[in-house]
Amino acid sequence: MNLMSSILVAACVAGVAGCSSVPSQVNHGPVRAGTYSLMPSKAPASVVVNERRQEIHRQIQDAIGAQLAQRGLRGVPTGGEVQVGYMVIVADNATTATYDEYFGYGRDAEAVAEKAHKAVSKRSDRNLFEIGAIVIDVVDSRDSKLLFRSYARLDVRDVNPENRAEKVNTLVASCLGNLRAGN
Repeated sequence: MNLMSSILVAACVAGVAGCSSVPSQVNHGPVRAGTYSLMPSKAPASVVVNERRQEIHRQIQDAIGAQLAQRGLRGVPTGGEVQVGYMVIVADNATTATYDEYFGYGRDAEAVAEKAHKAVSKRSDRNLFEIGAIVIDVVDSRDSKLLFRSYARLDVRDVNPENRAEKVNTLVASCLGNLRAGN
């Protein structure tokens, strides 16, 4: 299973599963902010991440930045009025993989991933599938309140290096489609 597939499956599961204490969707109205910063990676500096995974994260972060810019939010390296975190989930008939290094600390990443896994594993069909998903959170930097959470999923069997950026852009645009922002 490729990384994008695993990411998408996990997000799909997170959005569909039934863990009631972890919300799949949160939208407290317009996000009142002018700037955002991405959650810093929680992976230790000593961990070596392969080039393909780094490229996928860069594509996701670029897509998030483009979508937020369309909504009037300006990216800053640190200290944004809101922080944006994301988790990638990839699943197939046998496995679910979660990539949460940019989801933030002390949040419900494990519960979201477990919810996604349960949702994917409850599929009633026995056909081969590979799904990639993304969960995106927008958090108030002052008090860590979750302002917005959404997820999107995509069948990733046809994702390849040539169309990956387009698929990532589509996935992120779908995930952030209901986000409204403004000061």
